[in-house]
This record gives sequence, C-alpha cells and structure tokens, in this order.
Amino acid sequence: MFNSQIHTLNRSLINLRIEGCENKDNSDGLSLEKELVHTTINQYYFFLEHNPIQPIKKCAQESMNLSEQGNVMYISKNHNANQHQQIWNYYTRSVAAAPNDSQELALAYSNRSALLYHLREFDECIKDCDKGFKLNPPDPLKAELLLRKVECLIAMERNTAKNVCQNALNLCKGYTLSHEIERKCINKLQYFLDNNLQIPYKKKKTENHKTKPAITFERSQEAPCASSALAIKYSSKWGRHIVAARRIDPGEVLVLEPSYFTSVSMWGNYMFCSHCTKQTWASVPCKSCVFNVYCSDKCKSEAWKKYHQYECNVLAYLYNLNFYNYPFLSQCEPENSHMLVRSLAATIKLMLIAINEVGGIDNIRQELIDIEKNKDPRTKGFFNGVFDSQKCRSIYSLTTILDNVADETLGIFTVLVSIAIHLLATKSPFFGKKIKTTPKLIMNNPDVKFIGGLLLKTTLLLPNNNLKVKIQYQYFVHRESTILGQKFGSALYPICSLFNHSCDPNVISVPTKENERIVYSKFTIEEGEQLFLCYVGDNYTSCSKEERAETIWSAYKFQCECRACQENWSQSLPFVKDILRKSPELKISLGTKYKYIEKLKGTIVNQLQGNNFEYDPKMISNLQKLMKEHETYLTRRSMDYETFERFIYMMIVNAFGTWLNINDSC
Repeated sequence: MFNSQIHTLNRSLINLRIEGCENKDNSDGLSLEKELVHTTINQYYFFLEHNPIQPIKKCAQESMNLSEQGNVMYISKNHNANQHQQIWNYYTRSVAAAPNDSQELALAYSNRSALLYHLREFDECIKDCDKGFKLNPPDPLKAELLLRKVECLIAMERNTAKNVCQNALNLCKGYTLSHEIERKCINKLQYFLDNNLQIPYKKKKTENHKTKPAITFERSQEAPCASSALAIKYSSKWGRHIVAARRIDPGEVLVLEPSYFTSVSMWGNYMFCSHCTKQTWASVPCKSCVFNVYCSDKCKSEAWKKYHQYECNVLAYLYNLNFYNYPFLSQCEPENSHMLVRSLAATIKLMLIAINEVGGIDNIRQELIDIEKNKDPRTKGFFNGVFDSQKCRSIYSLTTILDNVADETLGIFTVLVSIAIHLLATKSPFFGKKIKTTPKLIMNNPDVKFIGGLLLKTTLLLPNNNLKVKIQYQYFVHRESTILGQKFGSALYPICSLFNHSCDPNVISVPTKENERIVYSKFTIEEGEQLFLCYVGDNYTSCSKEERAETIWSAYKFQCECRACQENWSQSLPFVKDILRKSPELKISLGTKYKYIEKLKGTIVNQLQGNNFEYDPKMISNLQKLMKEHETYLTRRSMDYETFERFIYMMIVNAFGTWLNINDSC
C-alpha cells in the first residue's frame, strides 16, 4: 500500500538532502528543513484533505467507564501499591475525560477523594471534596463529600474540624437523602460532635522533611549552571564537548542545570503536573483536552498562556491519528506509532515554549539568524559570552540528527511534521487566527513555512539531546542495596547535551524533583581530560559490547571507541578481596594501608546505613577520601569502588530525586 507515493517522496527527500538548497535563503539555517516540509505537503496534500482526523473530546460516557474500572479495583480488598497506582490513574483519567461542570466530573472527584482518604492523603482528599461539592452534585453525593472532608480534618487534628462538622451536619439535614445515606452521613457527623471529634484512623507514615543542604560550587562564567572546573571545547572529532579545567575529585558536583522543558510520558501523564511535572494527587484537568492535568490552577493558567492554548486542540487530533491512512506512517508498528505521536507532541511543546520565551515568530526567526551569524562552533548559541540553559538560543545551537537519520525515518518525521503544521494552522489560533485554505496553499504563508521548518528542526534535535526523567518508588526501594527507577518523562538540558558518550563514563547524572539535573564525577578526572556520560545504561556492565554497539548505532549513528569497547571489558566487576587473593604480592606491598582502607570503609558504611543514606556533605567527603584511596592503592575497576559511587548516588537521589510515595498496603 502507498508504495508509489513512498517511492516518489523518498526520492524527492533524498535529492533535497544531496543537492541541498543552494539557491535558497539560509540566513535562519532552516532552508533544507523548510523545503523538506514544503515538498512533503505538496506531494501529500491529497491525504491531508481526504483523511480528516476526528478529535478526541471530553465524553461523559468515557468518564463513567473509567470511573467504573477504578471502582472494580477499589472494592477489592488488600490493595498493593501497584493497584493503588492503577486505581488513582483510572480516577484521574475519569476526571480529565468528564465534560466541564458536569455531574460526571463531580462523581469523578468524589471517587478520587475516596481513594485519597483510603491512602491517608488527607489534604489532597479535601481538595477533591471541595471541587466536587462546588459542582452542585445531587444531595447524596454532597453529603458524602462533606462527611469525607470532616473525617480528613479530624484525622489531621485541625482546629477548624468542629465548625466544619457542625456546618456539614446542618447542610445534610436539609438534603433529600435515603435512609441509608442519612444513617451513614448525618448520624456519623452527629456522633463526631457528641464524642468530641474522636475518630479512629490509621496514621500515614510521616515523611522526612528535614532541610537539605544546598548544593554549592564555584560557577563557570561561560555556563552558570556548571562548575568552574569545567570548560566547553570544540574539535572536529568530538564536536562541542566538556573537559576538566582542573583536577576533579570523585564525587564532586559539577552541574546543577534546570531543564529548558520537560515532557511527561503517557505512563506518568495523570500522576504528574503537565506543566511543572510535580506529583499531583488531586490534579486539575484542562478545560478543553483530556490529556493534560495540573497540580494547581496557577500551573494550568501558566501553561495555557505560554503554550497550551496552541497545542491543546492540536493534541486532540494528533492522538487520534490513524497511521494507516498515510504513506510512510502506514509502515510503523502500532506501538511505535504511539511513541512517535508522543514525541511529536513533546516537540510541539518545546517549540511553543521557545517562541513564547522570545515573544513571537519574528523574534524566534531573528534568534536563529543570530545563531547562524556566529561561525565559531564552540560559542554557537552563546549570548554576551554566556551559554545560558534557559535561553532558546542555546537549544537551537545543539546538533540535530539531520545528517545521520535514515531516509525512511526522515520520511516519517516530515510526514508527521506536515500533519502537525496543518493542524497548527487550521485548528489553533497560533498564526493569529485559524487559516481556512487547502493544505497545499498553506505553505504560501511565509510564517507557516518557517514554523514547518522550525518544527522539523526541533523534531530532529530532540533524539540527540533529551534525557530521561526518572521516578523513585518508595515502596520497592531497598535502601541498603540499590534504587530502581521508572521513566516518567524526558527533558532537555543544554549543558548536559554537550557531554559525549562513553561506556565507561567518568560522570553520572541524576534528575531531581525540581526539574534540574545534577552531574557529579565518578572518578578522579585530570585537567584537560574529557568528561563522558553513558547513553546506554549505567556503564559497560549493563549489557554486552554487541548490545551496546547496536543500541548506540540505532539511536545515535556512531560507533563507540571507548576503552571498554576496544578491549571488550567483562561485564563482571571483581571484589577487591578477590583481586588480592589472586595477587598476594599486592596485598603484601600495601602493608598496613589495606587495613586502614578496610577500617575506613567499615566506618563509612556503618554511618551511612545508620543515617538511612541521608544526604550529608560530610559523608560525601568521607566517601571521596575512600574512593581516592582505592584509586591510588587498589583499583577503580571493582565492585567495592562501584558500591561507593552508588552510595553517593543514593544520597543524592534520597535528597533531591522524584519520589512516588504510594502505600503498599491498606
């Protein structure tokens, strides 16, 4: 199917890549991208015109269906954390799907408030009770919401509990209630007042809210989110990269970088705020689409103003896109189609954030022109001598995969971008008003053509530069051994994007709950030495050389030349005791030094376990000392050394990582 169209477009795109756009104005650096999108729309306009996409809209029946699925799980006994998470997901999706100000929305809030009370998330439960009550649901539901709110206030021992309880009782007495609801609500409220607000409840484990020490280091003048121990360099082989400007000790924090943008994955879509990405139990839905929820009305308003007013309606169409109706896309596997649409949505969001930052299409065009004027590859994207992570100039100076992407993949990207730009022009007010013309004529609008090129550039930029954002599950963390993470989104960090890959990295990165990225050193790094992150797992022990090579080539189109690959290092790391057993002369040569190192190790491990691996700069300093002793007298290639580095990782994650605390029992 579509073979002739695929062949024709493929040949056109290949010719454009080979011949370039020598006769086109390339002052904004987008001449090729604009022509690729223009060519695709010219050849595919028939499919855009004759395959109208039906938008996904809020639907009362869908909201009820999702609530019912949540109810089926909720009424079962002895939930575990995974079941709690699934019920929460169903109820939040029900909230998002419900029409505005509807009875279905009130019911969805009520159902979720019941779960939040069950999880002893009392503050969040009250928020849902209040939101449901404001929608003026039927009297029985009002009574249940009032009772649940009172129970939360009593459980939290709030001073307002008595007055709220009395007011709730007075209101309930005026409602039309069945005998069963009356007995459940009115009698219970009266019982609370008669018994001085005493209620048996199981307290939620209190979380440790100790003030964490701030991460401080001397800042680089060129890259303020990075340490002065780092320098940005350029070479023809490595491109822009990061080197040590001085000797760096293991465990040194080298970067604390805010993300320019973060996109929540479908897995985390209803658990995290679509704007700030904080965990949100009692989220507020978008008024228009079913995809975005927010932690507060403030985040909802900010997102709408900055980008969501333009992407909102576009998402409703994109997420209902039938890939089988379009050449190139019809070749994609169903699971890949979902991923591609999600990636496209993230790309649109990133582009809209950048345009909002600078104040419009004309200004973003000027930013790209200014980037192109700078012919120094090292300082491309700098402004007044600074590489600023929070400026789109830094983003659009990063490398894309245009030169390396396969022709078939480029075809998929250009078709998706063509569909998106058509929707952005005809279904949103992004260009001032919805443009009513044919897909082919749309590209006669210079702003539409420019944005089409910019969107394709952004699409080709993300695969090279985005990093995973992980969540730590409180309920399956073994603090004494390891921390397991689940990806809940991806983010763009311009400075972190400059770190090249090695299967034996000398720096580690950790995402934080504040949408920042912490990068710290794993080994001692000498002045002038390049700093590397690992793009495939933690390091060469995560998978075989062949698996690493396949993943790297598939994703990034290069062959790793690190020492671990060249020498095909074993995935197994030895313990120091085994090394010494095989080399008794080494143990003899160490003399008392080995006993000193072992004693230091025992002391540090006991202290860490005693403090439950809480973040402590003094403990990190002690670990640095121990790691340097191992590097100097033993080896850094051991399970012992790897464990010390993991201890630093655990302290940083415990203090600054994103944690999802869900009760594992009822």
